[in-house]
Amino acid sequence: MPHKLLGQICSFCLLQSIILILVSATFGVIWNLYVPNIDNVREIRLRLMAPGMLGRRFSSDVFPLTELGSSFFTSGQKYKIDFVVSIPVCPRNHDIDMSLVTLHLYSLKGNHSKSLSNTFLPFYRPWLIETMELIAFAPLYFFNIWQKEQKIIVSLSENFYDDVEFPTGSGELIMETNGLVWYTATLSIFAVLSPFSWLLYHYYWTTEVVFVIAGIFTVNFVLFFIKLLRDCYPSSRKFDTPSQQIMHEKEQDPTIESLYPSCLSLH
Repeated sequence: MPHKLLGQICSFCLLQSIILILVSATFGVIWNLYVPNIDNVREIRLRLMAPGMLGRRFSSDVFPLTELGSSFFTSGQKYKIDFVVSIPVCPRNHDIDMSLVTLHLYSLKGNHSKSLSNTFLPFYRPWLIETMELIAFAPLYFFNIWQKEQKIIVSLSENFYDDVEFPTGSGELIMETNGLVWYTATLSIFAVLSPFSWLLYHYYWTTEVVFVIAGIFTVNFVLFFIKLLRDCYPSSRKFDTPSQQIMHEKEQDPTIESLYPSCLSLH
């Protein structure tokens, strides 16, 4: 009896381990299917190239937009692309005209490209507010602890979908301005997640634990239900020979005489 019980416990533990592995693998597949590449933030170094339509033309080197050898953009996923530029607050930036930013996206094979562009202006604040801020934070400015700057976010696309036939592999950013001074320039690409994808990405361990517990419970319930049906409705027993079937019938009901006594005599 102890050996039989120990065997049943080992079989149960082995079954639960197999179910755990299968459910965890299923969650991993679902996570990879519904969670795309999330973000790509890179600092852009612009250098003077040539005169442009709006003044001087600055261009970056061609930079990669790939992940593990394939395009960063997940097929069918919506992305938000922004150009973020940090500029000093100074009279020179107050007096400039409109600036133009253009992002050229090239396919992996380099045989296809698309462009996104937008214009921007530094926002102006009244002289009184600027003076009050300068007086209030003068010690921080003096010791170079804090820089007086504006951060301008230029939206290049709110709902960008990559081309399935020509997936993006690299990009180049161009800015045309008539005298803008800036500290840093950054290209930010973020995936616009659905509620389900957002939950999977931001609460990975919580969703995995809930999914595994629910999966194990569901599989065990299905197995228990199948066993219950088999116990309530046992399948007909198969016999190798007619004599075995006759003996089984007599065991079930000894009052029943065999209809084929010759079968017993033959065997």
